Amino acid sequence: MRYVILIFVIVILSACSVKYDVNLNEENNQEDIKTINQLQEDIKELSAEINKSEAYQVAKISILYSKYLANEYELVQPPLYHNSLIQMGLKKRGLCFHFAQDLIDKLKLQNLKTIDLHWVVHDQSQYWEHSSIILSAKGKSIQEGIVLDAWRNSGNLYWSNFINDTQYNWIEDITRSQYYGTIK
Repeated sequence: MRYVILIFVIVILSACSVKYDVNLNEENNQEDIKTINQLQEDIKELSAEINKSEAYQVAKISILYSKYLANEYELVQPPLYHNSLIQMGLKKRGLCFHFAQDLIDKLKLQNLKTIDLHWVVHDQSQYWEHSSIILSAKGKSIQEGIVLDAWRNSGNLYWSNFINDTQYNWIEDITRSQYYGTIK
């Protein structure tokens, strides 16, 4: 038993805490500006109907708010280790669905006109279930959208076109898309 406790203490002390220098009201550095602009371009490429300023606002919030949430959750890396700390009661938030819910709530406040927000899951109701967000042009399916996953890289937003994200088999959770997202 003593060895189990020793190993546990070593693991706890060796975990990498995540801390981002983030200001939600402005781009924080050149890297953030570049990343926001890249995501904005990827969003605009979804459809000519997407408003440029709306794409920028969604990109800015997605990049910066993901980092903000990691700070709020007092995240440690890797994400699965943080999940274990939550299961043990040592942390309160920071599971994938916390990131998805908090980010989609923040994005929905923008009253988007040309972009839809979808809630997606991988392996729903299974041990390795994973939740995330997909944004698409208004009225388009998840297959034509971009995955936004703030959990995967511990607050450093991962995004990819749906068809290029081969790590997960996403399906839309229609109930959550209607409740949290912008799907009618």
